[in-house]
This record gives sequence, C-alpha cells and structure tokens, in this order.
Amino acid sequence: MTTLESLKTPIAIRPDLIAISPTTLIVHPHSISFSGSDFTISVLPNSEAETPSSAATTEPTKIFFVDGKTFSWSHKMSFLDASGPAFELHRKKAGVTWFVSLPNTNDKSIATIAPQGHLLKDKLDVYIQNVADQGAEVKLEVRGNDIWKYRTSVFYGGSLVMTVKVKRYYLVYVGMGKRPEWEVNVAQGFDLSLASIIAVLLVHVLYKPSYQSSYKRADVRER
Repeated sequence: MTTLESLKTPIAIRPDLIAISPTTLIVHPHSISFSGSDFTISVLPNSEAETPSSAATTEPTKIFFVDGKTFSWSHKMSFLDASGPAFELHRKKAGVTWFVSLPNTNDKSIATIAPQGHLLKDKLDVYIQNVADQGAEVKLEVRGNDIWKYRTSVFYGGSLVMTVKVKRYYLVYVGMGKRPEWEVNVAQGFDLSLASIIAVLLVHVLYKPSYQSSYKRADVRER
C-alpha cells in the first residue's frame, strides 16, 4: 500500500495546521549542531495544504524550527513556529516513552509515543487526544518498511496516512559533515504538527538509537 488515504475526521493536536489536501514536508537536519537534534521543517510549494502565508511562493515555507537541548538527559526538543515555542518533545530520564507537551504546562502530555521493542525496524505507537474530534483518543501505528530505516509508514485503523523517506540515504554513512533531508508525505486531514513530531523523532532515533536497547516493554499509558 503506497497511496495515502484522506481522513474523513481530521487527526490533530493543533487544528490550524491540518492538511487540506495531500502535503509534502521536508525535514532538514542542521549539519552544524552541538545536540545533533536541530532541524528546520518546511512545506514544499507544490503542496496545496500549505499555510496561507505560503500560498503564492515558489520557495519552501518554514513552519517549525526544532531546537535540540544539548546534553539533556530527557533529549528534550523544542518546536518553535513564527510566534515562538509551540510544543516540546521529550522523555523522562530513565524512560523510553516520549511525550509531547505544550510550553509552561508542567510537562502535561497531549501525545504519547511508545517504542514497541523491534530491534531492526522502527516500531512505535502514537496516542493523541484528537482536538479535531472533541479530544477522543487516537492510536497511530508507525512501522518501518526496512531494516535500513529508509522508509517508514504511519497507519490509522489500517489506512496509510503518512510516510517518511530519507533523501540521499548514503549521507547517513558518508555524509562528511552533511546529513540527509527527509521527505514526509501527509494525507489530507492529518496535522502537519503531528507529522513533524513523528518525523523528527524517527530521525533522532536513527542517529541516537542506543536508548532502545535498554527497555523490555514501553509503558504506553504513562502520562
């Protein structure tokens, strides 16, 4: 299955960035970064679901800058948009489950991302409180398509709603200071904020996979 399926009911943690048609994001890692987890996320101009400010441009439109916290035990990553801090992605010091929280909310989770213990392929379950459906809990399944982590698919109820693919994969190994970009394809009705979070975590795990080997089972209900 390679065709994205439009969502009848949108899935979102942030309603202002719901894709109104199939959309492509580019995740650009910063090659010069102390933390290794700094990114810029942009919407490609040919996507019809870009934000209103990007509607009449031929250049990619930046929607997030991701600031990875250097030497942070929680691997905290802050997502910033044009207005400032939007949300944070982090995990607890001794845990493997990741959490998404809004700024200044004492780490109260609005989304939980739980690794499922596959040593060769990406395998994550994502739980969110869907703001587009009165806070109903939604489960997304993030599944790697190959052991090289070249392509990853995201499913909702068996439907493909998002894909993540690395561009110029050889740079993962022979980048000589450069890191590859990642192409994220998002279905109509899917939140670009949520897609950005999932994609950034996949890139982060590719470069910093050691924490995965320490767990037996992720506590997906830890909040």
